[in-house]
Amino acid sequence: MASARDPNAMGVDATTTTRKFSNDFNRMMRGQCYGCGSKEHRKAEGHHEQDICSHCGLTGHVAAVCCRKFLGIQVQKPLCAAATTTTLESTPTMSVAATLDLTSVLQQLTANQQTLAAQIAELRQNF
Repeated sequence: MASARDPNAMGVDATTTTRKFSNDFNRMMRGQCYGCGSKEHRKAEGHHEQDICSHCGLTGHVAAVCCRKFLGIQVQKPLCAAATTTTLESTPTMSVAATLDLTSVLQQLTANQQTLAAQIAELRQNF
């Protein structure tokens, strides 16, 4: 008697997947520098603090030894600070109206903070 197969079940067989895990990455990198892949030094001795990965945008390693790349993780945009920095010339100046608006927001926040402080003091007295 054959068992009926669930039509809603996913067709995934754990024994045939080719998914990679961080343990696989660690096994592959054993004895190598995690910053560049060299077998001549460890990452702490390799001076890779300024290296920026072209895959994930993080500092400290190059794309050839990027764990995210090994695991197949796609990065939508660079995470490095160099890609998101702005110069003073490109920063827009604030108008007088915006400054006044910020002043009123600051006044509202200060008032809310004082109200919350009073509520906290009242709760402390009740306990």
